[in-house]
Amino acid sequence: MKVQVEELSPVRKKVSVEIPSDTVTKELNKAYNLIKRQAQVKGFRKGKAPVAILKRLYHERVDAEVAQDLIQDSVADALKESNVEPVSQPDIEKDELREGQPFTYHVYTDVGPDIELKEYKGLSLEKPLLTVTDQDLDRQLDMALQAHVRYDPVEPKRPPAKDDVVVIDYLAYEGGEPIVGVEGTDFHILAGASYFSEGFDEALLGMEEGESKEIVTDFDDAYPNPLLRDKKGVSFSVTLKALKEKVLPELNDEFARSLGDFRDLGELRAKVREDMEAQAKSQAEEQLKRDAGDKLLAGHEFEVPESLVEEEATRLMESFYMSMSRQGVDVKSAGFDENVLRERYRDDALRNVKLSFLLHAMAEAEGLEVEEEELEEKLMETSRQMGPSFKLDDPEKRSRLESFLRDSLLEQKAFDFVIEGAQVEEVPPAPPNDKGEE
Repeated sequence: MKVQVEELSPVRKKVSVEIPSDTVTKELNKAYNLIKRQAQVKGFRKGKAPVAILKRLYHERVDAEVAQDLIQDSVADALKESNVEPVSQPDIEKDELREGQPFTYHVYTDVGPDIELKEYKGLSLEKPLLTVTDQDLDRQLDMALQAHVRYDPVEPKRPPAKDDVVVIDYLAYEGGEPIVGVEGTDFHILAGASYFSEGFDEALLGMEEGESKEIVTDFDDAYPNPLLRDKKGVSFSVTLKALKEKVLPELNDEFARSLGDFRDLGELRAKVREDMEAQAKSQAEEQLKRDAGDKLLAGHEFEVPESLVEEEATRLMESFYMSMSRQGVDVKSAGFDENVLRERYRDDALRNVKLSFLLHAMAEAEGLEVEEEELEEKLMETSRQMGPSFKLDDPEKRSRLESFLRDSLLEQKAFDFVIEGAQVEEVPPAPPNDKGEE
């Protein structure tokens, strides 16, 4: 077997493999001998058909099967011999297989980058000093109240107000024709939340229960539903069927006891503050970790395989879909554009892939390893978190999970190494941005 490697880019290789002609002939003969024993050929007793006739009848099938067998039997050794370690599923392109001639195929595969480690010790990092104020605590308790809100029918009848739940039937039209997929029956909408548009909300707030109305509104090019995006003069036929108003419980001892094993409101406030302080500590650690990752990436330039970036973007999207599903959002009916989402997650995906390669290179340089006891403990912890329905009986499933957890633990060890050797300064938290986000 002859193996030749061509570098297509720093992270993609072409490995050409040539199988000797005598091996090709041997495998073809084996295949035809097997067919000769089994095939029923008209005019010949079983096992007596000449090979020449078998070749004429079965050569396409035999050539394809032998070529596939030759590839499967040799590709692992060829990659090992050439010191090429694929990081994703390779693409294989094969030449035509001919009897008496060498057989050649080509493996196109992504590989990990060759990283030249630069400075990663003694970095200057910032850790936000996060505290829990009384105002923070009050906001959290208000959120608990909001989570236990109920909506009661409005009596006496009145027009909708902000934060009412409005139950409507609607159908959207463009140019007098219905827009397929933009319709709803007994659809619940929160007044003032601009679910469709501000203009739609304003018109809705002026309606009476039982009233039907035409509402005309515009949508910009950033609207998430592709069926309505960048459309002007969309007409909605709307019937207001019912109106419910928001009723909050009182923040008192009774409410505290309804949430669990709390004797009074004071105990509830103490537990909520404790949880918030633990969360603040975790957020500060995550932001410190983020700063460390940013500083590491800023000091190292290298390419990563595009296939891995696409895989990571897909993983991030699936995580987003699962999060939406847990919140009761039907992703399909919500009209999320997969291409827009993929583009939105691309930068994070690229960062994650680059950082993973860099952390593994650092771990190797520092001799960091994951002990079997650590891996087993993490495996059991993950199993408990997944619940009783999660089983590790399947060896392949367990192996994949172990590989994922080992990588995760090793990356965390590398992060810990960097942070322990860094100069960490505690700084005030960044002010909220224009959208009120941290």
